[in-house]
Formats: sequence, structure tokens, C-alpha cells
Amino acid sequence: MSFDTIQVIGFLIVYQCLLFVVFLLFNQKSKPFFIKMLALICTVIATHFSFMVWRESIFGSATFFGPFFGLLYGPLYLHFSKSLMLKKISKPKALLHYIPALCMLLVLIFYTENLLLYIDFFSVGVTGHFVAYLGTVLVVLFRYRKKLKKTQSTYQEINLQWLEVIIYIQGAAIVIALAEGFIRSAVQSHILVIAVYILVLILLHCFYYLGIKHVELFKGFKDEDLPSKPAGEYSLEAQTYEQYLIKLKQYVAAEKPYLDFDISLSDFSRHLEISTRNLSYIINKEYNVNFYEFVNGYRLEVSKQQLLKTNKQIKEIMFDSGFSNKATFNTFFKKNTGCTPSQFRKEHKN
Repeated sequence: MSFDTIQVIGFLIVYQCLLFVVFLLFNQKSKPFFIKMLALICTVIATHFSFMVWRESIFGSATFFGPFFGLLYGPLYLHFSKSLMLKKISKPKALLHYIPALCMLLVLIFYTENLLLYIDFFSVGVTGHFVAYLGTVLVVLFRYRKKLKKTQSTYQEINLQWLEVIIYIQGAAIVIALAEGFIRSAVQSHILVIAVYILVLILLHCFYYLGIKHVELFKGFKDEDLPSKPAGEYSLEAQTYEQYLIKLKQYVAAEKPYLDFDISLSDFSRHLEISTRNLSYIINKEYNVNFYEFVNGYRLEVSKQQLLKTNKQIKEIMFDSGFSNKATFNTFFKKNTGCTPSQFRKEHKN
């Protein structure tokens, strides 16, 4: 039995998926929801590509389940993404997203021959469905990053940039798959199919090497972590506002919490016994910055003083100031001073 290039890559995809599933389910001591979602995604990919590679030899050419898998991927990506960002997902509501896929499965089982007459129409619909979900994932991701800036003092390691890369790779695979449908040349079509398969293989490696090693750094948001109302619609009584502001200033001056690498808005809230909603409101109104800028502003001042008054290495100053990430330190420093830490020391130190 001979195998062509597509079948070989398809076999590698299935093998990689199954190996990944075994690793996730048997080598991980704790199995949070995102682990289960990732295992489910890999299982679906393995099933899908097994079907595509060996469909004709096992099931016959008349069997066709592509649209079913296509309608599954969007909700799976969305709920995997949310499982990385939120402490808890409403599973009953999540299940509603899979109704179109289940309906499509029933149609494919009982009306396959009729569906094949309208395959182009359904392909466009399924592709649009997938693209819409990928777009939703990006919107949710960008909102998540805004939340990070309002609640975390350091967020580069938990901003899920790797997830954005995965979405773009998946988007590229969709574009190539669409292009393949318009190519009449068998050779060019074959090359494009190979390109899609290779992108899927790259996608699986990205899940592991970029994602799975970092996702446990952050435990996710709760719904109440941020104000539900826009800043303009939320307010505090003047007396309460002043009392809370004084407590905040005294806490920062006396305890210097900004020197803690992982300090968060929730940590401030617990210590001051002020809700995260009220703290976020006060910081934004009083200082016109978010929590990330508020904390790192203090860290910046400490680092500037040490650059001018000591001979410590810049990396040591970074840690002493409360910065845990070199990229965060350099980016924030240059944004607020117009120069790098080394340039600042050279230009301002006598």
C-alpha cells in the first residue's frame, strides 16, 4: 500500500493529536477545564483528519461529515479561550453553541445525498460560522488584556499572545482552504491542501510549545473582578471616596506593595478592605491611569532613583524596583522617559 504526501502528513497530525491527548490526560496531575478543552480539541482534530485521510477506503466516497467538524471548531476554540481567562464557565450555556453541529450531523446522516447538491452553499456557511467564532475569540482576547491592565501589575506572561498566534494560523489555514476551492489545476490544488495540513501540524505544536507550558500562571478572572458599569456611570459618595483615597495613599507609602512582583488589584482590595470595583474607580479617577500604570509608575520612580544614585546593574535595579519582566521594564521605562534605562543613567547621572 502506497501513501501520498497528504496521507503521510494526515497520519502525523492524527499521531500528534493522540500523543498530546495521552499526555494531557495521563501526565497532568491536575486537570482544570482548559486541559479538558484542549484534549477535546485534539480528539476532534484527530477524528476529523482520520476521516479525511481514510474516508474512501473505510466509509466509502458517499460518506461526508466535513460540515459537522467545521461547525464544531468555532465553539471549541471559543470555550478553550474562555477557560484560560475565566475561573468558571457556564457549561449549560456553552452547550448551546454546539446545537448547529449536532443538527448538521443529523442532516449528514440522513440526507447526505441531498446535501451534496448544495455543498458549495453549506461550505460557505460553515466557513463563515468558523470565521465568526475566530473573530469572537480575538474580541474576547483583547477585552481580557484590558482587564489585565486594570487588575494586574505584570501581565506579559499571561496576556495569551500565543493564543492570538494560533488564531492567526487557523485563519491562514481557512484562507488557503478557500483558495483551494477556486483552483482548477489539480497540481496547485494538491499543493494548497498540503499547505493546510502543514499549518494544522504547526498549530498542534503551537498549542504545546507556546501554550500548555504557560497557562497555569494565571488562574482566571471572576465576573466581579471589574466594574460592570462604564466609569462614567459609576461613582462614590465624596466622603467615602476621600476615606478610601487616604487609605490607598497610606498603604502605598508605608507598605510599598509595588515592590511585590505579582501584586494585583485583588491583593490591594484584601489588604485595604475596599472592593476591587471601588479601588479601580478611585485609581482611574484620581490618577487617570489603570492599575498596571499606577503600580508600575511607582516602580519606575524607584528604578530612576537607583539608576542615578547607585552603581547596581540594570537587571538588579529592575528586580529591586518590583519589575519581574525585562520586556515590561524596558517598554514601560522608555514609554515614560523617552529613553532606555542605560541611556537614562548615562544622560542624567553625574
